[in-house]
Amino acid sequence: MSLHVSLDLETLGTGSNAAIISIGACKFDPWADGGIDDRFHAHITFESAMKYGRADADTILWWIGQDQHARVTMLAAQDSAVELDEALSVFADWFGSEPLLVWGNGATFDNVILRNAFKACVIECPWGYYNDRCFRTLKNLSAVMAPPFEGVRHDALADAVHQAKWTQQIVAMRKLMVL
Repeated sequence: MSLHVSLDLETLGTGSNAAIISIGACKFDPWADGGIDDRFHAHITFESAMKYGRADADTILWWIGQDQHARVTMLAAQDSAVELDEALSVFADWFGSEPLLVWGNGATFDNVILRNAFKACVIECPWGYYNDRCFRTLKNLSAVMAPPFEGVRHDALADAVHQAKWTQQIVAMRKLMVL
């Protein structure tokens, strides 16, 4: 079994140094059908997100225009939110030292933003840039329809699990070698 990581961030910006407000990830086997049990989820305080990242008006307006469940979930999460450096340390421990491939939704989004956050907090990123994979490219090259979405859209963990399940469906349909 070869585990990969599906990563999703919720941010207050779209640049490579965007303010991160939530990190969601799960470990999964792309050749398996389901079975995604090893999950990570952390919410970041707005103060810490802004200390280490940048927000932009367009993204904040985008959040205001989202479904009520997404907005309420994001705001309610502030009750259990932690500092970014704490979340990154816990994420690095969860990730472990095995060289896992990391799937983000966009070649220049999730993986790049999280790597830059590790750098800003002076914490070693647990994967090398050469293990970055782009889920957006994979899904756009495939005719495989998305599986049903479970949970609240724009919740980082729900989005990461959805990406992992979709990747599994694409690999199963195409018999792809995703290394």
